[in-house]
Amino acid sequence: MNRCIVLATAFMLIAWPAYAQDWAKAKLEKSPRHQEFVKVKHGDSEVQTFLVHPEVKDKATAVVVIHEIFGLTELGS
Repeated sequence: MNRCIVLATAFMLIAWPAYAQDWAKAKLEKSPRHQEFVKVKHGDSEVQTFLVHPEVKDKATAVVVIHEIFGLTELGS
């Protein structure tokens, strides 16, 4: 009996993230977005950035991603 509960719980933990990712991906693909490269200046420095934001008239939720100088890397590499 306990083994069945453990297996069912493990299956739910494995299957749920896949479902959640598909749902989020589908919603993202349907949302209108604007993409552009923007130069951001700070003092004498200038950084080329890639900006993506929803094409809506009202305020919208956004995510700001700032990564290390080498970009995104695999753990342990």
